[in-house]
Amino acid sequence: MTLGIRALTTSSEYRLSAPQPKDLWSARNPAEWKRIYLSQQHNLEPRVMDLLASLPTISVMQGFLDRALAMKLMFHLIGGLITEYHQMHGDGISHESTQSRKRELETAIRNFDHAFSRDICASYIGSFIVSYLSMTLKVSVGNIEVLVGKAGERESREMYRIMKDWPETSEAREAIWHAGQILRLFKLLYRLTSFQIIMAYHAGLVLFAYSVLSCVRGHFPTTQNASELCLNDMQSAHAEEFIRNWSTEPMLRSDFRGTERNVTSLLATKEAVEIMSEIILNKACNCEELSPRLVNGLVKLLKDLASAIQIIGGYPFPPGIQFDRF
Repeated sequence: MTLGIRALTTSSEYRLSAPQPKDLWSARNPAEWKRIYLSQQHNLEPRVMDLLASLPTISVMQGFLDRALAMKLMFHLIGGLITEYHQMHGDGISHESTQSRKRELETAIRNFDHAFSRDICASYIGSFIVSYLSMTLKVSVGNIEVLVGKAGERESREMYRIMKDWPETSEAREAIWHAGQILRLFKLLYRLTSFQIIMAYHAGLVLFAYSVLSCVRGHFPTTQNASELCLNDMQSAHAEEFIRNWSTEPMLRSDFRGTERNVTSLLATKEAVEIMSEIILNKACNCEELSPRLVNGLVKLLKDLASAIQIIGGYPFPPGIQFDRF
């Protein structure tokens, strides 16, 4: 899901039993394996698909399985279902079946969140994953990659026609709220992996697309004393109000610079991208397990996108594309 390629795991494979406890796999010999197997209750050996469907009624703790790996598989299963949802409903037209499927996926994400909090007890990584799933449900990262030129100029123009009104929707505002939360939680993760770096980069792409498309629509950072919402601050009551009716201006709070933490309007695209890049680099710089090439490459992509914005008639446009305003 995070790599933007077709999943290697098929839907039918999720109908297999969930992985059994790690102790069995690490047994040194058949006798030890038998002792471990017989010492544990294994009256419930759920399939991954059934496990997801039963949440949160049945606790992951109840099953004879590797709980952490089962949660990872459910994350990938939900991610695959979200990707499939966007592939089937990529025309931008809302149908009743589309809304019904979206509600089902929203329920699956909430149940996953509940199960992760209850059974795994790793709050930051759980919230980080849930925010990523929620963001990718509200907007297709693949579509945004096409918009900024990944598939070529013609495809980018076509995607612009599909997405040009996206910033006006409550789904767009919810997507950028989750993107901001991804950046906030990213800084709190104990140990980083390459996948989490990519997830933070995807959050940056979503914020970038919202910023540019909003400016194309004629929305710019306000100089008035309008209320503000920092997307990468803690959850607040203002977030729900912002999602419902766009009553506040979306902002990003920079990482620590001495004793100051500056805020910048998300609609100030280049400055906002600087904050996103700063957050990723500051967290990743001390992680020896990460590839510096990956981290620096993704940050450079974000900065290059911001630098390549064309100003045409006072309006910023996505890189390499010239659109008519009307």
